[in-house]
Amino acid sequence: MELYDTLKIALSIGVKYNEFWELTPFELELIWEDFNDKKQEEIEKLVITTWKAGYYNRLAWTAKTYPKLDDELEKVKKKETVEDMTDEQLLNQVIALNAIFGGVVNE
Repeated sequence: MELYDTLKIALSIGVKYNEFWELTPFELELIWEDFNDKKQEEIEKLVITTWKAGYYNRLAWTAKTYPKLDDELEKVKKKETVEDMTDEQLLNQVIALNAIFGGVVNE
């Protein structure tokens, strides 16, 4: 691949011109892989959004009642809640992880 082509690709993925000349090929490859991973995630989100749009469209035509927007938004906004561990639960978790990684418990 010619240097011109590499520069063109780097600029297209958001690498600044001056930054390009300071990067090693390895660093540029990492940036390229990260860019591709993010694009893949975007594509997956679009596919999910499209699927959901079709699903809701089908519900609108076949269901007697259509889900309320507020209810659906609430599902999206819900975040997983994590309960605090007691001291004993935390100690047991640490002991289990210690054992998994080959550690020894000194009592």
